[in-house]
Amino acid sequence: MRAGTLEGDFASRPAAADRLALLPGLIVVGAVCFNAGLAIVNGNVAGLTQAPVVVAEVLFVTLAHAVALSHYRREMAPWYGLLGLLIAFAVIRSLSSQTLDVKYVRDVMIIPTFVVLGLTFDARRLTRVIVAIQVVMLVFLILEAVNVQAFSDLFKIQDYYINTRGLTAEDFWNKDSTLFVSATRPDGSFLSIVDLHRLSSIFLEPVSLGNYCMVVLAFLCACWRELGRPTAWFLAITTAMAMVGCDGRLAMASVLPMVLCCTFAPACLAIVPWSTFRASWHLASCW
Repeated sequence: MRAGTLEGDFASRPAAADRLALLPGLIVVGAVCFNAGLAIVNGNVAGLTQAPVVVAEVLFVTLAHAVALSHYRREMAPWYGLLGLLIAFAVIRSLSSQTLDVKYVRDVMIIPTFVVLGLTFDARRLTRVIVAIQVVMLVFLILEAVNVQAFSDLFKIQDYYINTRGLTAEDFWNKDSTLFVSATRPDGSFLSIVDLHRLSSIFLEPVSLGNYCMVVLAFLCACWRELGRPTAWFLAITTAMAMVGCDGRLAMASVLPMVLCCTFAPACLAIVPWSTFRASWHLASCW
């Protein structure tokens, strides 16, 4: 009986470890989708305040650092050093202006936080996480493009931002739209390929969708050779659709520099004497 119990315990350990290995990916998915989830609750269940948004953001950042620190690696040291410098600058900035800008602190923490989280994740699973988020984004992108009323009724974006971000009805200049304030531009779209408002999908804001497109583009440039052709082209085509849909100027302007950089950077690295930089990096890591 005891032997059977021990055998069961040992058999369950790989499964438990495998579930823990998925945790960084689940944190990323949650961080991407929580605003959309809260908007649905706000619009269809009960009105929210700013508190649930703050709690959710603190929760995801705390979880990310808990996972990172429990799997600490020396490669994380420069990123934690950068995070410390950014927080110190935010504190000095707050003291000099005598106002605490929590949003600024939150914004500067995001990149180092998710970089150190990414260092704990199995790279072989990363493509699945990206594709899963991309599929969700695409489903709601199509819904918004095909039936904007159903999309608006589901998320009630204006109500969500008024309740949780301190905006007022007067901040939404287009009284004919129930979407985010930047879903329509007074001077028209940057691209006139499709006759639609600026799409936002699960990100609720067109600019946030454009920022997401830049992240997926960077992933594509870095991993194109390792990705299967169907996956690579699915991500490329759907990201292009999202870029056109959100009419993101910065996202579109980033395409050529990213592609050129990833195309020619390997050749440049091959001819630059990096031994000196490697030695300096080693010393910095030891420090």
